[in-house]
This record gives sequence, structure tokens and C-alpha cells, in this order.
Amino acid sequence: MITKGTIVDLSSLSYETPNCCASCLGPRQTDVKAWTMERFGNVSRIRTMTFPYCDPCAKRARREKIRALVVELLAAAAGIGLAFVAWHAHVAIAAPLRFTVALLLAMAIGALLAWVTRPSVPAAPATARGEAVILKGTGGAVLCTNPRYAELLAKANLRTTKPGTHRLTPELVSPVLALLAGVFVLCLWFKASLATSTHPSPASTHAPAAAATKKH
Repeated sequence: MITKGTIVDLSSLSYETPNCCASCLGPRQTDVKAWTMERFGNVSRIRTMTFPYCDPCAKRARREKIRALVVELLAAAAGIGLAFVAWHAHVAIAAPLRFTVALLLAMAIGALLAWVTRPSVPAAPATARGEAVILKGTGGAVLCTNPRYAELLAKANLRTTKPGTHRLTPELVSPVLALLAGVFVLCLWFKASLATSTHPSPASTHAPAAAATKKH
């Protein structure tokens, strides 16, 4: 599920925020931190920014953060668990087929978990199921779900606005995490299988020698 909104580029570390809720434009009652992380080579960079919310919208934003984390962890666990089942299952089905079925099933579970737990659209004038301001990167660009708030934010910081989208939602991330977790187990299986074929067990190496002894 893609989140559509308006992008404001707050490239400076110092920025001003309108004194109203970022989701519904109601009275400012609390603040919610938005954060993101990007990796540049061996260096990880984290950016945190704070935006105003009313209490009900802030509650939705915090609850959505928890939901996303839980769903993504469960999706990864499904990928690992089903891949291990495919690894150790004693059935007359080739391992590649077992892993294919396991990975597809894990992705389906991840997507289903995200969609079933997805919150409903809030009543107007609120505009966000979760966070109303989403960081697009560590450079400071943010996506606002409320176009009017985006205009106020841009005006307060002498910036311009442009349409934008946010694609890394739990509905997309969860099945991808399930797939990656399953592929990790698949790589372990492949490595173990390769090691077994390269170094046969002592029983298999001694069997031909025993047969030769009996022949003489």
C-alpha cells in the first residue's frame, strides 16, 4: 500500500514547525518523533525529527509504529520457521520445490498479517492512519499526509512543496522480510549440503573398503 502526500525538503538541521497537529490541524497537545536510517558503505546515519500532534493522532502514530514492528518481526519469523521446515521435512519432494513453497507461503503470511492488522482510515479531518509526517531520508525531506500542513511547514521554513509517495509500508516490507529471512535459511541449507557432498560421512567411505575385504 502506497502512502501519498506532499514532500517538503527540510534540509537544514534547524527547522520550524506549525503550532498545530500534523494530521488533523487541531490544537498542538504533544510531539511525536519521526526517524529514519540510511547506510553509506560501513557508516549508518540516523536522522530524528519531531513534529506536533494532538493526543488522538499521536496515539494512532505511536500505535502504528508498534504494529509495524510486530508485523515485520512475525513475517521474518514465518520466513525462518517455514524455511527450516522445508529443510528438515522428510517427504518425497525435492528440496528446491520444498523451499519454493515455503518462501511463497511465508510471503503470503507476511502480507496477510500486514493487511489484516492495517488500521482503518481515521475520521476527517485527520489524514493519517499512523504518522502524518514521514521522513524520506536522512537529508531532511519529509512526506506530509495533510497537504495544508505541508504548506504551513514549507512557509515556516521558506521551502516549496511537491507531490510524493511513501512505499516502504508494512504491507510491502513484511512479505519482503519474510522472503529475505527464508532465503537466509536457504543459503545455510545450501552451504550444509555442499559441505556434506564435499566431505562424505565416515560410514560411506568405509563401506567400499568393507565390501572389498569380504570379496577377498
